[in-house]
Amino acid sequence: MRDCEVRLLALLIGDGGLTGSSPVFTSGNPVLQRDFTEAVEAFGGMRVSERHSDGRTPSFAAVRDEEHTAQTRQCAAMELRSALAGSGMSARALAAASGVTAAAVTGWTPARISHHPPTADADTLAVARA
Repeated sequence: MRDCEVRLLALLIGDGGLTGSSPVFTSGNPVLQRDFTEAVEAFGGMRVSERHSDGRTPSFAAVRDEEHTAQTRQCAAMELRSALAGSGMSARALAAASGVTAAAVTGWTPARISHHPPTADADTLAVARA
């Protein structure tokens, strides 16, 4: 495991919650707050959203970094378009060879959607390059 994963696991076991849509860490200790923030940032693709309520200990949620997600989608879309152009394969043929719908490939190429398994990008690119 990476150091950031070990630190996040330890912090969440100690003072965390996993019942909502995002992992939440609650602590009044600035050293632990900083450690949580650094671990989340090192994890990649995530950022910390601070949650303060009057009279309560502050909480920090690990949430998706929308800017990072948008950049990642743009890069993946450019790479997929390049692989398609270089292979001479149509989006429909790539979809059939990859076991996904043509609409999914069409959505991926301009980076509009990303509801696919994490391995789909690598698998899809491998088929396009073959």
